Amino acid sequence: MLKIPPALVARGTSVLSIGSIRFEHGQRQVESDLACGTALSYLFHRDDYTASGLAYLFISTDTAQIKLATRPKEMGVLGVDFNADHLALSRTDRFGDLLAYWRFELPLKGKTFGQKTAVLSELASLISALYYDLATDKKV
Repeated sequence: MLKIPPALVARGTSVLSIGSIRFEHGQRQVESDLACGTALSYLFHRDDYTASGLAYLFISTDTAQIKLATRPKEMGVLGVDFNADHLALSRTDRFGDLLAYWRFELPLKGKTFGQKTAVLSELASLISALYYDLATDKKV
């Protein structure tokens, strides 16, 4: 159930109930939070860039803390810098000396949500591969 803003309450009800929603990611977390009465943040977004004008529901919830696994700095560092129009990566050795750097354009303007997701997923895979190469001391 969702609480309706006061401007819409005058038109009828203060609660909207939507059934049978399934999320591609985080379904169990949402169900658990709803069962416990935990507050969720939500955002409805209409995609005006597609002919269908689909509406999306985004829900934010707290998640359990996950212990981070990091490599010793003696192995060097892979730096990641997201910018509005590009992604920059740099690799340094254990002394902080620059070994390599890369710049990847982020052609996101005018793209659909799915296309943006594909571009960012591809770059995330690249970063993961570079990090693996750094961790295994492969030459990149």
